[in-house]
Amino acid sequence: MEEHSCPSHGRVTLLFLHVLPLLHQSWQWDFVFWSAPVAVATYAKVFEEEGALDKLEAFASLNGPRHYKLPENSETITIEKSPWTAPEEVKVDGPDDKALVYRGGETIEWKVVQD
Repeated sequence: MEEHSCPSHGRVTLLFLHVLPLLHQSWQWDFVFWSAPVAVATYAKVFEEEGALDKLEAFASLNGPRHYKLPENSETITIEKSPWTAPEEVKVDGPDDKALVYRGGETIEWKVVQD
């Protein structure tokens, strides 16, 4: 399912696999950049810049299950072009109890919104 009123504005509803980065407590890190808070928004920005926003859904949610012969996820998320500032860090389990966010402190052009 995809919905957008204009490739460069408005909302896009996409099906997404719920793939989240995992941190394992036994791993040793000097620092960690956490991309989950901005991953979908960053993909949307790149696809928009390349004039391929209509291909984002396939990239993010359909091609992987097809390749691995898995069922598609029936859940959806909605993203809209609406600027917000990414947090600089998030709380995680580990020695420092925090991870730096990729693009933290930057204005992010797209964001995941609730319907």
